[in-house]
Amino acid sequence: MLSALPASMVLAIWTLTGMFLGLTSSIYGAMQRVYRLGAFLHLLDGLWFAMAGMITFLVLVATNWGVFRAWTLLFLAIGYLFWACSAGPLVYRLFCLLFTGEAKLVRLSAHLAQTLFRHVPEAARQVRHRLPSPPKRLHFRWRRKPPQK
Repeated sequence: MLSALPASMVLAIWTLTGMFLGLTSSIYGAMQRVYRLGAFLHLLDGLWFAMAGMITFLVLVATNWGVFRAWTLLFLAIGYLFWACSAGPLVYRLFCLLFTGEAKLVRLSAHLAQTLFRHVPEAARQVRHRLPSPPKRLHFRWRRKPPQK
């Protein structure tokens, strides 16, 4: 082994990394279900996989100095599966509930703002009619030039 860490610690780190990737996958899946993102979803998929690859690479460098071994991938998968079987469904439902509540709150606040601003022109018109008329602008008449001979 190339690391200064004990083997059990390295295996625990890889298992926790798999669990972390499972957590982010659950949150991302809940976001996909609640929000309609359209074509933007492909970009987010790519960003999630890039993040997962970078985290895996950083943990690989931190634990084995970048040496890839099959057991690292095995324990990464074990951590992900452990998350998916134990806490994954609960966290997925919780974040679906949170994202749905947030979307409803945004929709309600947008509707409230639209209702409030719908009456602003009418109120401004009423205030405008009650104001005194503005004074007439001064108009200066300039003397005409005398006719040229």
